Amino acid sequence: DQTPVTHLCTSRQSGSGQIPSGDHSKTKLPSQKRLSDHHHGTRLKRFFSEANLQKVSATPDCFSKVHMETPRNKVESEDLPVFPSDETSHLTVGVRVRPFNMREQNDFAVVNVVSVDGSKIKMMSESGTTYTFIYDYCFWSCDPEHPQFASQDVIFNTLVQPLIDKAFQGYNACLFAYGQTGSGKSYSMMGLDIDIGNSIGNEVGIIPRFCYELFERIASLEDSDSSTRKSTCNVEISYFEIYNEKIHDLLGGSSDGKRAPLKVREHPVFGPYVVDLSVLGVASYEDVQGWLTVGNSQRATAATGMNEKSSRSHSIFNIILTQTEEEPAERGEFHKHCRRSKINLVDLAGSERLSHTCSSGDRLKEGVSINGSLLSLGKVIAALADNANGKKKNFVPYRDSILTWLLRESLGGNSRTTMLATISPANIHLDETLSTLRYAGQARTIVNRVRVNEDPHDRLIRELRAEVNHLRALREDYEHQMKMGVPRRLLQPDRTDLNDKEREIEILKEQLKHKEEQLRQSEELTKAQKPWTERLEEAVKQKSAELNHLRRCGVALQLDWKQHSPCLVNLAADPSFSGTLLYLLPEGVIHIGRLGATTGDQQPDIALSGPLIQPHHCTVENKDSKLTLIPGSKGETFVNGELAKERIGLQHGDRLVIGGNHYFRVSNPYENDTAATGQPVDYEFAHQEILRIQEERLHADLDEAKRQAVQELEAAKKEAEWQLGFQRMNYEQQLKQIGTALVSRN
Repeated sequence: DQTPVTHLCTSRQSGSGQIPSGDHSKTKLPSQKRLSDHHHGTRLKRFFSEANLQKVSATPDCFSKVHMETPRNKVESEDLPVFPSDETSHLTVGVRVRPFNMREQNDFAVVNVVSVDGSKIKMMSESGTTYTFIYDYCFWSCDPEHPQFASQDVIFNTLVQPLIDKAFQGYNACLFAYGQTGSGKSYSMMGLDIDIGNSIGNEVGIIPRFCYELFERIASLEDSDSSTRKSTCNVEISYFEIYNEKIHDLLGGSSDGKRAPLKVREHPVFGPYVVDLSVLGVASYEDVQGWLTVGNSQRATAATGMNEKSSRSHSIFNIILTQTEEEPAERGEFHKHCRRSKINLVDLAGSERLSHTCSSGDRLKEGVSINGSLLSLGKVIAALADNANGKKKNFVPYRDSILTWLLRESLGGNSRTTMLATISPANIHLDETLSTLRYAGQARTIVNRVRVNEDPHDRLIRELRAEVNHLRALREDYEHQMKMGVPRRLLQPDRTDLNDKEREIEILKEQLKHKEEQLRQSEELTKAQKPWTERLEEAVKQKSAELNHLRRCGVALQLDWKQHSPCLVNLAADPSFSGTLLYLLPEGVIHIGRLGATTGDQQPDIALSGPLIQPHHCTVENKDSKLTLIPGSKGETFVNGELAKERIGLQHGDRLVIGGNHYFRVSNPYENDTAATGQPVDYEFAHQEILRIQEERLHADLDEAKRQAVQELEAAKKEAEWQLGFQRMNYEQQLKQIGTALVSRN
């Protein structure tokens, strides 16, 4: 059990929620009681759960409907259910402070209002009040030169390594990242430079590092096996996202390229699970790299095409670690001991205030859905916190959203859970930062009941064997004492108990065989009964099919990019999606357009989707590593913000915008970067560039139209003046003629 920590905050009735620095009032800690002294029960059946420069927006209005009470001390609740061999585990919370982005650096009105002192975070409000929060860990990632700077490696070793230790002990584990949009969640979870071979780079995030460390430990365990004790570890993964309360499989294949949303069901034994979700076996870190690249590419492709969906979705990467230890038993038999751990690595969507984003249509629906799921998560955390603080037992609304339903075991259930909250130190995000810190403080009070996930039959057999060995040791001791003069009657009861235990083991073995036969006949567990090698082969075939499908669309994955070749690198509004899609430009002519326009048309080499993408949109010619863009007769293509109307050369670092919503950066390793700007070439740079140049073009067009209108008016004026002069001259001549005629008559 963790020692309760006093939060430097006041209760809800005090008004402000936190106390200014300098107020050192202490909170009286309630006495703790061990639940195991008050609760006794029979053994229960085990249950499983299957299954950068963006403009930062504010926290959603919906959070005001959930009262985030000031965090209290960590206490154990007497109302929580107790299982035999259960342990209490408090939710671990770490807060990471991101550095200023370039927009904030260029704005002199933006100042830092957050400071980190050990496990304390202090924030200065505009009124001068200092708010102090205490968490398990606080990470300062603003300045690399700072002595307390927390890199990706520090975050991983501090927060994630303990979860890996518990996973190998047989516990479930979960880590989820929460914070406002653009606060660094995706960078912390996925990072950059994923594809670096057999090593880990400095910018790699939690998910790739977790998988790398997982297989490093598996290799170490296999090397340490002895002749009498062998262990095998099987790893399965799944990767999906939740968007508008719909689940999309990021690793599953589809013949028509469209992926129907999946549904969630409740299994009586295994708990909530996703129907038809791809659960794939992996044998190495390289396999995980391939699947991560496939999943991120699928996510980036869906986020760029049309307005069907954006990048703002919850993503869940799930790992199932199954450890089987084989050790010798009696009469030459071998006993298998199986432990199964489920790990959830969750990247939550960022919060946005709808009134600030001025969203409408699909974006409004998206924002409402995301805020709704985060609101449900807030309700669950608030209810669990109240239960843990010793208040009356509240109903926990897990089923209010798909996210909380699937994470039921991770929040208040059987899981070692860690929360990484990411915040911005800028004063312009003070309200959002304060909301995130209160959210994290509330989550820190949650108490989970964790236990080792081992097969109940294996556990019973192991316990009975331990009792048998204990009785045998007693028998040998009694026999020794009997020889020394101890009465023989002391030995008989132990022999009887020993025989009873041996009979119980035989009965249990028969029951185990019967249960295994029932499981084999179950449709839901048919796939799990397949040999591991067969499941690995199926996963390899499926990954090959997914890679081939992406290649047919012109996408070259990072792990396929072995040779130096010019390519188009995607730029996305979400920085975590930028650079995940590479479109190679080999020697020759590369056609770019919409896939499957008509059956008779030539299919494009690079297939894009979108309402403004034409079947034959444009062509790129690669001749001796020199790139030339040839625009099509229909559709607009912009190079460095300028509309391409004729053949134009492409240089390394140029920005290419096709169809209005597909942004690319030209990468040519045979040329030098011609961009002389200090700002990195990303989506924000390309987007602002095209807006600026098109605005200048519109102004120029308006000025030209105005000039032409003035010229036309002047020409019309001159024409009208000439006509009037001509008519006046005619009138004057007629008057002279009339005057002459009158004079002649007189």
